[in-house]
Amino acid sequence: GTLRVHFINVGQSDAILVEAPNQTLLMDTGDFTNDGEIVLQYLQKHDIQRLDYLVSSHADADHIGGHAAVIEYFETEANGVGAIYDPGIAASTQTYERYLDAVEQYNVTLYRTEAGDSIPFDEASVDVLGPPRPYLANEDRNENSVVLKLTYGQTSVLLPGDAESAQEADLVDRYGSELQSTVLRAAHHGSQSSSTEAFLDAVNPQAVVITSAYDSQYGHPD
Repeated sequence: GTLRVHFINVGQSDAILVEAPNQTLLMDTGDFTNDGEIVLQYLQKHDIQRLDYLVSSHADADHIGGHAAVIEYFETEANGVGAIYDPGIAASTQTYERYLDAVEQYNVTLYRTEAGDSIPFDEASVDVLGPPRPYLANEDRNENSVVLKLTYGQTSVLLPGDAESAQEADLVDRYGSELQSTVLRAAHHGSQSSSTEAFLDAVNPQAVVITSAYDSQYGHPD
């Protein structure tokens, strides 16, 4: 078998597809400004007929911007969404409301996930390393991102959402050398508030993917 991890180019936002022979997982769906269009075009191009899992790293609009459109497409024109994993911290935005409305309209199973959980994936292990309970930093959404570690044979990929220094420190404290991964998706688009020395030392990646727009208005990557 083959496991593919696609870091979809959605500009200053995130969308990551994990594609195995018999299962798929999509983590985040890009920014609200394109309403899932880029992600859906990519999934259709790669003939993805079903999403077994849709993971919301957190409720910021540059991560769940296409959730409603993706859910609607797969529930009406493809083979559905199996389940959604979410850290459980709400946002007071129309994007977040549309996401929850789509979950309710199409009766998609929604799990609040936390550190210690795992997502059942036949071809690989998908471990949830964050957020912890209780939440960090007064329930700040970035600092309580869903963090996934994907392991397939001798290869591993760490996906820390928009974790910043507090969550990175918590991950190092709780997991230490277990964070070591072949590939790291740099937290929070490579921002100044992430990629602390202790965290990078623990992960010790061979490659780093930075999901940021070219010439980012936020100065990413730092």
